[in-house]
Amino acid sequence: MTAMERMANANWRRGLTRLWGAASVLWALFILILLVSDGIAGDVSVLKVLLSVVLVVAVPAAVLVAGMCVGWILRGFVRS
Repeated sequence: MTAMERMANANWRRGLTRLWGAASVLWALFILILLVSDGIAGDVSVLKVLLSVVLVVAVPAAVLVAGMCVGWILRGFVRS
């Protein structure tokens, strides 16, 4: 089996879902590190905590929805 055949047989949906999950965890850790570093500096407010929670949830959700939209668009080009 050639590399092109293996790529054609790859499970793209599962791989991209795993990539999205890993990137979401890294994003949440990044926001948490920023929040903790602000807390160590004594510069944390309720607004920053709420904004951090929104960023941790909204950005991965937006990326997921955008990916689903791209997949839906690309499926429209496949011949029936």
